[in-house]
Amino acid sequence: MKDKVGYIKTSKREYPICFNLNVLEEIQQQYGSLSAWGEIVEDKEKDNINIRDLKNGLMIMINEAIDMANEDLPVEEKKEFINEKQVGRIISEVGFEETTRIIKNLTVDSTEVDNDSKNE
Repeated sequence: MKDKVGYIKTSKREYPICFNLNVLEEIQQQYGSLSAWGEIVEDKEKDNINIRDLKNGLMIMINEAIDMANEDLPVEEKKEFINEKQVGRIISEVGFEETTRIIKNLTVDSTEVDNDSKNE
C-alpha cells in the first residue's frame, strides 16, 4: 500500500484527500472492511447512496491528509480538521458521482500492486 494524496476541489478551496494504512484501519474498524464500506456508499441505483457513511469516509480521508501535512508545519500554520457539516458542503458542491469517483480512484491507486516492487 502506498500513501496517496489527491485533491477534491470546490469553487473556494482545494482539500487534500489521502488513502493510506491509517484510513484503511479506521474504515475497517467502523465497517468491517473496505469493500463493505464501498458497497454501502456505492451509487449502484443512483438513488441509494448512504450519505452519512460517504461523508464519514471522506472526512476520515481529508483529516488524515491534513494531519500528514500538519506534521511538517509550525504550530501557528497547522490547519484544523474538518467536520461532517463541512464535508457535506463539499459533497453538495462537487456532487455524489464526482466525489465517489475521486475516492475510488485514490483508493485503487494506493492499493495497486507495483510490479517493480513486487519483483524485488
